[in-house]
Amino acid sequence: MNKKNKKKLFLVVVSFSVLIISMLALEYLHVTDFYQKKPSANEAITPTINSVNYQPPTEQERQAGDTKKSEIIEQESTQKPSTANIVLVDAAQYDDMIEVRSFVSNLIEDGVCTYVFTKDSYKLTKQTNAVADASSTPCINLSVPRSEFLTSGSWELSITFEGSSAQGILNSTLEIR
Repeated sequence: MNKKNKKKLFLVVVSFSVLIISMLALEYLHVTDFYQKKPSANEAITPTINSVNYQPPTEQERQAGDTKKSEIIEQESTQKPSTANIVLVDAAQYDDMIEVRSFVSNLIEDGVCTYVFTKDSYKLTKQTNAVADASSTPCINLSVPRSEFLTSGSWELSITFEGSSAQGILNSTLEIR
C-alpha cells in the first residue's frame, strides 16, 4: 500500500470510530433510543398517565360536551341584567369642544346612548350609538361645539342607555367655561 491509500484508510477508520463513539454517547445520554422495543401493529398500546388521546370523541364524550354547551347557553341567556350600569369616563371642555366618554360595564349588546345637558330651562339633547365589544358596551364618544351651550357655568348631564334587554341612566354635572 502506498502512503496515500494508508492515509485514506486511516481517515475512514477514524471517521467510522468517531461515528460509533458518538452514537454510543447519544444512547448513553438517552438522546436516542436504539434498544427500546417498539410495539408491533397487533399489540395494544397502553396509554401513560400524561398522554393525549387523539382519537375522535366517544358518543358519551360527545353527549357530555353537548350538555355542557347547552348549560352555558342557558346560563348566559338568563343572566342578562335588566338595568344597564353606565360608567362616565370623562366629561369636560377641551378648548371649543365639550367631550363626553362613557360605557355600559355590565352588558354586551348594541344600543343608543342619549345625552341631555340642562341648565335652567335650556335643554340640549344628543345621541350616539353604543356598540358592543368583547367585554362591555362603549358609547361612541360625543363631541359638541361650545357654541351650542348658551351660557357658561354648571350644567346637569343625564346619560341614558337603551338596548334590547336593558336600560340605564346616570346623572352628573359638567362645568362649561
